[in-house]
Amino acid sequence: MGRVYKRFKEEMNTPTIEAFLLDIAKQAVNEEVYLLCNDKAQEQHCHRFILMDIIEELAKVNNIPLKIVKS
Repeated sequence: MGRVYKRFKEEMNTPTIEAFLLDIAKQAVNEEVYLLCNDKAQEQHCHRFILMDIIEELAKVNNIPLKIVKS
């Protein structure tokens, strides 16, 4: 896990942000949700991929049936 990934993930670890990301997970069960990023970094360092990992983890912990497609 890269330094950028770890730091950003730590910054997203607040009750307010986790609640917001959990809402995205719930919404994504019934409709397509797209996360966009304007960063020119490599994919593994892109913030949207980190957010998708966090959303996927939150969905799993909360028993939300979610399928994430990373592209």
